[in-house]
Amino acid sequence: MRKKYDIVIVGAGPAGLMACRNIVFQDRSVSVAIIEKESFRNEHIICGEGVYKFPFYELLEPKQEWIRFVVPNLVLHSPNNTTVTYVEPTNVGYIIDRSLMQYDLLKHCTEKGVDCILGKRVTRISPIDNDHLRTVQLNTRESIKARVVVDCSGVLNKFGVNEDIICKPRNMEIGILAYLSNVRTDEKSIHMHIGSQIAPGGYGWIFPRSKDSVNIGIVVAHQFLKKCSVKMLLKTFIKRCYPKATVEKIMAKPIAVFTQERALAIDGLIKAGDAACLVNPVKRSGITEAMMSGKIAGQFALEMLLADNHIGIISACKGYEKIIFEKLSRRFYRLAKGVKILCRIPDNDLDAGAEILRSIPSNELTISRIFKATISKYPKLLWALRYYL
Repeated sequence: MRKKYDIVIVGAGPAGLMACRNIVFQDRSVSVAIIEKESFRNEHIICGEGVYKFPFYELLEPKQEWIRFVVPNLVLHSPNNTTVTYVEPTNVGYIIDRSLMQYDLLKHCTEKGVDCILGKRVTRISPIDNDHLRTVQLNTRESIKARVVVDCSGVLNKFGVNEDIICKPRNMEIGILAYLSNVRTDEKSIHMHIGSQIAPGGYGWIFPRSKDSVNIGIVVAHQFLKKCSVKMLLKTFIKRCYPKATVEKIMAKPIAVFTQERALAIDGLIKAGDAACLVNPVKRSGITEAMMSGKIAGQFALEMLLADNHIGIISACKGYEKIIFEKLSRRFYRLAKGVKILCRIPDNDLDAGAEILRSIPSNELTISRIFKATISKYPKLLWALRYYL
């Protein structure tokens, strides 16, 4: 570990690894370090591990061993368990082995000359000093200087709290997930459950993990967190879906509610992924969204590094925010509006809407058919759906 780097990346999740990968791909002469508080063991990650094929392939060429399952079906369960199956013919879902993917990406970065600092936690990122450097302080009392820091550390660290940059979400939600074994797995489908008794303002999910195990979890909207026990909701959900399963592990994580009230980049500091609150308001997650923001952050970290005056630095900051808005934030604003409306739709309307859609054969269930089926009888539901399209 050096005392000084051109670029330091905090966090070796999807965003941080893509930032690192993009930097070394574009300029091998730049000195780069990536810092991760965890060691890289092949352990279960708090994540459903689902991605869509097309955006995944736009970001990188995945290894076949990263893909556990190809999942063409999305099965939506209404509050009374009426099911609607949507079959995606081309942009199928993948259930990936995220732990293996991240290990391979980190190994690739190491081979390209990146210093990977594992098992050490960043405690502070200082404001920029007179030498135009930031100091990254570690829990081991060591420190590193960097011209540019890319923060991909997640939602809780609040780096840059006293600067004009986003450092914490306006609201937080809780996602809780269990790893179940001894179950019959639907390998071709992702199941999503909605309803006030399942996950108020959010949803429950079931993703295949292996031939006899699943990821199952729920996320609850922030305005309902004080009115319910997320852990009890998960236990009830597991009992409803898999009463005889073996619960191997239960994990919980905070989720940043999407907001962009402050800058995403300032001189020497760029935020990406969850640290930038770039969380899909519907899924409350998004591996590919984090990877995309990290890749873009890597590009503009280089631009910031090479800028020879303040105007060039400001241009890099604004350029990053513009691309993020075009690629992610614009759609996130629309999705957030739709989520607010869906939260106010009563369960019986959701059930009735599901009954209508269920009458349409799955191979004929298209966006236009959804519009035609719901426009006259359930305008509130249609009003919410329009933000998703």
